Amino acid sequence: MNADHELVRIIGLCELIDTHASVIYSTFAELAHPLELKKFWHDMASEEKDHAGYWSHLLELASQGILPQVFDQPKRISRELEIILPRVEELLEKSRQRPDINTSFLIACRLEFYTLHPAFRRLFRLMQLISVKSSPELEYDVHINRFLNFFTRYGLETPEQELLVDTVKALWEENKKLTLLSQNDSLTEVWNRRGFFQAIIPLSYLALRNNSYVAVMMLDIDNFKEINDVHGHQRGDELLRFVADCLKYHIRGSDIVGRYGGDEFILFFPQVDSKMLPRLCDKIGNFIRKESERLVPVTVSMGVCHGLLGKNPEEEIKNMIRLADACLCRSKEKGRNQNCLYHKK
Repeated sequence: MNADHELVRIIGLCELIDTHASVIYSTFAELAHPLELKKFWHDMASEEKDHAGYWSHLLELASQGILPQVFDQPKRISRELEIILPRVEELLEKSRQRPDINTSFLIACRLEFYTLHPAFRRLFRLMQLISVKSSPELEYDVHINRFLNFFTRYGLETPEQELLVDTVKALWEENKKLTLLSQNDSLTEVWNRRGFFQAIIPLSYLALRNNSYVAVMMLDIDNFKEINDVHGHQRGDELLRFVADCLKYHIRGSDIVGRYGGDEFILFFPQVDSKMLPRLCDKIGNFIRKESERLVPVTVSMGVCHGLLGKNPEEEIKNMIRLADACLCRSKEKGRNQNCLYHKK
């Protein structure tokens, strides 16, 4: 996979903007009184430095061609960030002029407004996939909410400033919703098909680098059409949400589950013990069969392909999906409520 230069440019701009933000907040920390406010600005600076560190890590992966292009219009995103950057640089200059408390919060509010650009949210979600020790999305939720709370306590003097806080809060929540809608299945709240493939690309490259066994699982609900015909589509939707919840319950945070289409789900395990896969399949199947009795008793069929990835992870994953789908078909042919596994050499 070749490096996507537009994605590299976007991540680089985000890194530069957050680096400037860290410097601005460090300046405010040096000037601030009382101690509570000094600590607040210091924490804000430290968090922005962490964000810049995320982008630095992503930039390295993007330069190696490991990351997918997650933006529909990357050139437009680049242009928008290029417009934001000089505005942030202006704020950097203003922060060096020893502003008072009120002016500091106004500068910070503009800065946080700029970092609410959807590019940041989309990249936080991407970082979430490959971050083992941290939760970037959750961290930024804490970051923006703490800022707004302190702004309310120290920076609000006019109705216009109060409106500014409300605007920043509303924009952040709206960006979260838009990001989820673009990558998640609205019915089951797992990844949609497009989001799933974007999610597993970096994980497959990391698995290759770490020489980890991976697995792809295809799963669908047996006789789902008949269930819809007899019980109605509303009950069918409830059943789809139920199965999605069961799958999320039985996998780790590092595993990926998506809705492949209709009643078919797809799962990717970026690091797996192949000896445990038959047990996992039985566990999922038995759980769904037992717990579904409160809705409509159902069974599921599964097909799994597992093994090491070769030099071209994206093509290897596509092939594993085809093999897992073939295994799923064999499970159906054997009478449904079956598991079929294939070990890719």
